Formats: sequence, structure tokens, C-alpha cells
Amino acid sequence: MKKIGIVGIAILFLIAFTFNAASAKPVEKIGVVNMQKILNDFKEAETVNDALQKEKDALQDKLDSEQEKLKKKKDSIEQKVAKLTDAEKKKAAEGLNTDLVKLQDVFQQYSAQLREKQADAYKKLEDKILEAINAVAAEQAIDFVVEKGVVFVGGDDITGMVLDKLNAGAAKTPKKAKGK
Repeated sequence: MKKIGIVGIAILFLIAFTFNAASAKPVEKIGVVNMQKILNDFKEAETVNDALQKEKDALQDKLDSEQEKLKKKKDSIEQKVAKLTDAEKKKAAEGLNTDLVKLQDVFQQYSAQLREKQADAYKKLEDKILEAINAVAAEQAIDFVVEKGVVFVGGDDITGMVLDKLNAGAAKTPKKAKGK
């Protein structure tokens, strides 16, 4: 009797799963993108990186200039140190320490400014890239787009189409693809 009950339950599950599998919707279309290739080949990304590098170089030049001034002041004091009184030596050392702290503050300010500019620039690039990915996905009726490195087998590689759209400046606000 127990065997009949277990077999009956197994048959019911089999029927339920078979019916479920038969009525399941088709496999969704998956697209893949190689983000590293996009970042390397997107012309605007190169322009942004060049501009950020110039900004970094300009800030570094300012910092180097301030550092050189401090070094000259230190060298000047070291040349006169034998002639200075203890009070003058102490005052000179405090002055150098104050200048060094100011230089460190300037460095931190420059670094913060550069990080903020980088974050803003990269956010704009990311938005443009995602906009292009969404546009291509909508055009190609792709339901999901993932990084190419995540997929071992399958998926439609849309990297080239995304790059074409980005480099042509044609990434307009698209309708979102299903599943987004």
C-alpha cells in the first residue's frame, strides 16, 4: 500500500513538472559585452583620460613648485644654522614644520579635486556606455546583457555594435530592453 502511495505521488510530480516545462516561456536572449574592450576603444574615454592626465600633471607641477620653494627655504636655513640663536633655530624649525603641513594640506586638496574630477568624468562615461548598451539591446531584442567574462558559452557578443554606437555619438535615450 505504501509503495502505491509513493509511486502515485511520484507520478503526480512528474506530470506537474512535465506540464510546467511544456508551458515555460522560451529561453531569453542574452547579450555579452567586453567592457575592457569598450573602455580601450571608446574614443571619448581616451579623450577623458588624456584630459585627466593633463589635469594631474598641472596639479603635480604646482605641488612640485611649492615643494621646491620649501626645499630652498630649508636649505637657506641650514646654511645659516651655525649663526642662529637657539630661539631663532626653534622659530625656523616651527616655520618649516608649518610650511610642510601647509604643503601636505595642498597635496590633499589637489588629490581630492582630482579624485572628484575623475569620478565625475568616469560617471559620465559609464552613463554613455550603459545608454549605448541599452540601445543596442533594445535594437537586437536582447533580454539580458552581461560582462563577457561571466559567460563561458553562448550569448550574442554586442561589443562591436556598442562601440560603433558610442564612437558615432549615436547613443540616444533608448527604450529599455526587457528585464532591465
